[in-house]
Amino acid sequence: MRKLFTYFLLIFFIIPASYSIAQVERKELGNLVIENIPEIPQQLKDRIFQFQSTRSASFQDWLHNDEGILISTRFGETAQFHKVKMPGGAREQITFFPEPVGGATICPDKNKNIFLFTKDVGGGEFYQIFSFDMSDGSFKMLTDGKSSNGGVSWNNKGDKFSFFSTKRNGTDWDIYIADINNPENAVMVLSEGGAWGAVDWSPDDKSLLVGKYISANESYYYLLDVESKSLIQINPLTEKIAYGGALFSKDGKGIFITSDQNSEFQRLRYYDLQTKEFTSLTDDINWDVESLTISDDGKNLAFTVNEDGMSKLYILETKEMKYMKAPGIPVGQDYGL
Repeated sequence: MRKLFTYFLLIFFIIPASYSIAQVERKELGNLVIENIPEIPQQLKDRIFQFQSTRSASFQDWLHNDEGILISTRFGETAQFHKVKMPGGAREQITFFPEPVGGATICPDKNKNIFLFTKDVGGGEFYQIFSFDMSDGSFKMLTDGKSSNGGVSWNNKGDKFSFFSTKRNGTDWDIYIADINNPENAVMVLSEGGAWGAVDWSPDDKSLLVGKYISANESYYYLLDVESKSLIQINPLTEKIAYGGALFSKDGKGIFITSDQNSEFQRLRYYDLQTKEFTSLTDDINWDVESLTISDDGKNLAFTVNEDGMSKLYILETKEMKYMKAPGIPVGQDYGL
């Protein structure tokens, strides 16, 4: 009888109590499911926001006639473009969009005081290419407003630019060339399928250095003849290689490029277009080379190396192909070349 009483007690009292304790508080906020997490006080949210909203600035391009640099930095909720006229000078904000901006590149033609940039439209993450006239602050959307676009690269003359777009089928990144005075009639010069992008123009503007991205461990570079639209693969090997940044030398005889070929690191290399051979330039740096840019006269190439999580700046003298750490540069600074 006592066992029977205990059994009913378990059913009517203990089990329901355990069930109520096991129930969890569940809240759904869009795709986010929150279970058994107490509400965060607004005062704590406001305090944490002060730490999360630290500012950073990224270099975009040099302005003409030694007028300073163009940077992007965030004030409030979105990153916008600013001009800085001198070291330590004040930032002058020049864009005021509700969406963040990125990828600004100044027109090489000094008679055109414009730059191109990308920006989302309406929060749909279909990025469009815009031109911005620094003479009067006017701007204009140059792409269709529907597809995804990016990877802008000016030719050396400054009258055309290349970019990728998904407007053909909504998925593949095809490469287009547009005249800056007639951008609505952009010409598709490559439609191979997959993710492609134009990286640099040859000094004579007759070829484009284009890349195809497969994964973090596999990518390819090609030379695209602008007129014939023919492709020539650089370093056509069967092994999978991960390439990084690449650009033409100013004499047009070679390409500076990074890759992990025969290495666990991204090394800086020089590819001779005539002999089709590589020269490895940073074998004694056992860290990844991340970004690179070349001076207008082609005599110096600057590149950054991720040394134990910190970016270090190096300068390569292109005639002798010898490099050194940039003098007078604070250690550990992120340069974002």
